[in-house]
Amino acid sequence: MSYPAIRPADVPIDSAGNVDIPAFVAMVSGNPALAEPSDIATLVNAWSEFLNRPVTPPPTPSAGWSDLSAPAGAVAIAVPSGGNLQQAFQGVRNNSSDQLRLADGGVWNGQDLSGIVKTGKVGAPIVIGGSGNGPIPKIVPTSNPGFGRGSRTGSQGNLTFCHTELAASAQANGHGAEYQGGPDYPDPACSKNVRFEGVHAHNFAQGFALQGIDSLTLFRCSLYDNDDMGAGLPPGVDAFVALSNRVKLEDCVVDRGGALAPGPYSQGFYFQFDNGPANDAISCLFSRAGSHGIHGRSPCNVTGCVLWNNSQNQLGYYDGWNGSNGQPPGVSGRWADNVFLEGKNIDAANVRGTGVLITNTSQSNPPVFEGNIFANRAEGVGPAINFDPYSGTSVRGCIVRGNIVYNWPTCLYVGAPSGGGTCGGVVASGNTFVDTQGGTLVELFNQSAATFSGNRYFSTRSDCFVVAGVRHDFQWWKANVEPTATWGNPAFPDPTRSMLKFAQSKGFATADALMVRVRTMSKPTWDDTLRPKAMLNYFRAGFSLPALP
Repeated sequence: MSYPAIRPADVPIDSAGNVDIPAFVAMVSGNPALAEPSDIATLVNAWSEFLNRPVTPPPTPSAGWSDLSAPAGAVAIAVPSGGNLQQAFQGVRNNSSDQLRLADGGVWNGQDLSGIVKTGKVGAPIVIGGSGNGPIPKIVPTSNPGFGRGSRTGSQGNLTFCHTELAASAQANGHGAEYQGGPDYPDPACSKNVRFEGVHAHNFAQGFALQGIDSLTLFRCSLYDNDDMGAGLPPGVDAFVALSNRVKLEDCVVDRGGALAPGPYSQGFYFQFDNGPANDAISCLFSRAGSHGIHGRSPCNVTGCVLWNNSQNQLGYYDGWNGSNGQPPGVSGRWADNVFLEGKNIDAANVRGTGVLITNTSQSNPPVFEGNIFANRAEGVGPAINFDPYSGTSVRGCIVRGNIVYNWPTCLYVGAPSGGGTCGGVVASGNTFVDTQGGTLVELFNQSAATFSGNRYFSTRSDCFVVAGVRHDFQWWKANVEPTATWGNPAFPDPTRSMLKFAQSKGFATADALMVRVRTMSKPTWDDTLRPKAMLNYFRAGFSLPALP
């Protein structure tokens, strides 16, 4: 008699999800291939361990990567591992669609691709980097940046740098990519259409330092552990962008910028004050920075991002967008559908824990913060939403609507200006502010600085509102400030979700272990279930919010 192989689907399972041993023994005991009872027991135990093992989802392919195949008429120059990069680049023609293809898995120690002063064609750029189909090539520069330099005297645009790892030869040694695309924006001769795709840069003083570019895209790049180790300005950051416009970050990981020797200027992603008015960060992870996860000194939109375990994030600053650059004073932007999670201090001497700090806002086009979640501050005393104009900056208006703040005392703070600035025009509506730690829901330096309507509140402390330094309860607030306010503790399904819980749901023991995987993904090892969008939707589900597409 022939006995078919036993498949996992054939194994009987009991109501607890374990192998039903008596039923399984009965199923296999007639099989002459299992001669002894000990064989049956061994097989039962093996199947039980197999069916109850932790399962890590396999990598899932992702759409969106660029087609980097060489167009007709382009020259493709292959560079073997260890080959002379500079010599090979000399073969790339200016004003062409040529490609410099680095061997997958290749390593170039002590070399670099600095001095890039060529431009490609509109819609058919020069392409430099790996294929994206195998292990990404690795450049380990010594003194020059791994990629870039460029020049202010001409435009070096229509260029794609892709699928390459830039690794510092030692911590804080130089820049991963230092690229001057051309004359500084807003000069119309500045470079156009520069794209970094699937590029990793780590352990430099600055991962990316980019300027003089109109239409700059960072797509699925991973920037981490870049820190100048306290050497001073320019600060240790994962990425610095200046004198550019139409900057777009999408599905990037920006992790631990300036975190090795943290200070107030140790940041993840840093938009300098002199950029143009149109910049976006979409579905990115800004995490574990020494100070700011993202700092928008220029106008910027931040949507669908996860901002985890930073000391603060910020929109606005005292210089640049104050009218001196020919623009109306004050920054603008839309920060929407983000998750701010587990804020922390810089160090014992620099207490923070702020979700987002907002200064120097536009009156004609005030910024909008809507649909965000601020949850579970880990350290510090900083508010979730913090209006704190300083050094002469002014909050001239801001819309705060439809946000959820959970256990991040204080939820909303509108502070007194300093240095001759002003603070007012804050409009808060339809938000949910919840605190079970006995903190403050709202604090206003002056009742006229903000208006409120339709917000929902809950706190374990009765006098949880502060106006002009005096504490009040909800009844006073409703009677004197916000007649449409409501009180009640929402029944969120799982509001304490953390990055650790997300990691464990994916089969990782710790959040650190998860991040090792997340920030080293390349196209062949991509897994959409571990990307920022998956994190975002996991946290949103804890607050009964639908997944974003």
